[in-house]
Amino acid sequence: MEMLVIQKQSHKITNWPGGTTTELFIYPRECEYQKRNFLFRVSTATIEIEESQFTKLDEVNREIMILDGKIELIHEGRYSKNLGKFDTDTFSGEWNTRSIGKATDFNMMTKGNVSGHILHLGFETESTKTISFNVKTQKALFYIYSGKLQICEKTFESGDVIFFETLSNDKSIDVKAVTKSDIIVVELAGF
Repeated sequence: MEMLVIQKQSHKITNWPGGTTTELFIYPRECEYQKRNFLFRVSTATIEIEESQFTKLDEVNREIMILDGKIELIHEGRYSKNLGKFDTDTFSGEWNTRSIGKATDFNMMTKGNVSGHILHLGFETESTKTISFNVKTQKALFYIYSGKLQICEKTFESGDVIFFETLSNDKSIDVKAVTKSDIIVVELAGF
């Protein structure tokens, strides 16, 4: 199992018209978001104004999860959805999308044949869980949203990202919480 660690202090923070965005990981690593030449990208963003317009992204599929706060996500001419903490929505980056409300979100973007899914897992102090992936999952990423966890005999803290380029044959990873913790798990396929 190949594992790449990106610590919190390495994340790239930029401004967007409604707040800030923090790029947690982009793949392949040499790609640039502005060039739209990635296969997948994960980031967090703050929505600091009451109403904001999402950037249109042709040929990009998106899934967002609210980490803090709540918003109404409006996909013009399609549907709207109220999202609270750890709620998700999946949509096309080509849609006209806006939000009402202030929040912090976790954002996954995929392109081409790559598909992904995000989920939240909470841990109580000293608890252990085995995270088992779908048989089709080829790569995975963990974002430590809060707390401190032990993964593959290493300790990680809030803000750290662990990318698994390859997974073990049994497609599972054991995770132990040192403190009460929350992680966002990203499963990826289609490479």
